[in-house]
This record gives sequence, structure tokens and C-alpha cells, in this order.
Amino acid sequence: MYTSEGHASDDWAAKGNKIHIKQHTCLEDRILSARVLLEDDENYPGTLYIDKMENAALTEYGAWPDRLYVVLDGVVVFEGLIGAANPDPVRRWLKRFTRKHN
Repeated sequence: MYTSEGHASDDWAAKGNKIHIKQHTCLEDRILSARVLLEDDENYPGTLYIDKMENAALTEYGAWPDRLYVVLDGVVVFEGLIGAANPDPVRRWLKRFTRKHN
């Protein structure tokens, strides 16, 4: 889920960002920014959903600053810790799920 830009170039830019995205002022900005990110990562493994400008998903799922989820058939089946951008717990969950369902 792509929500408000966490390290916008005009707000709280992170050193070393190779892509410079300004904070979104409208949904069109957010959609265009998501396209830029997807074009940069041609190996993105799934569908990228985009939050509305009110950031309803961000608020509902407590995804600030980072949080990883696994959604299967529209149901959250794994919820990472808030602020935990470490993908290892998600990888472990996916490996267990794959072994169980193959």
C-alpha cells in the first residue's frame, strides 16, 4: 500500500535517495509517484495499492512509519510490528505457508 511519501524530497528527504518524490498534494500526484517507484523496481512482486489522500489505510492499519502485511484473498493473514521494515518475518511466514500449501 502506497500512502503518503515517507521521505519526500520537499519535506523529510533521506540521504541517498536515488528517486526524488515530492509530497503528494492530490491523488494524481500519488498515482504518478507510485508509477515512478514501480518503473524503478521491475521485479516488484505483486500489486501496489494506493491509499486515498485521507490516508485511511495508513491510519486503519497503523502503518506509520513502516509495517509489513500479508493479505490473502482480501484477509490480513500476517501483521508485522509497527516500525519493523525488516522483511525476514514476512519471508519466514511465506515459506511456512508455501510448504503447508504445496
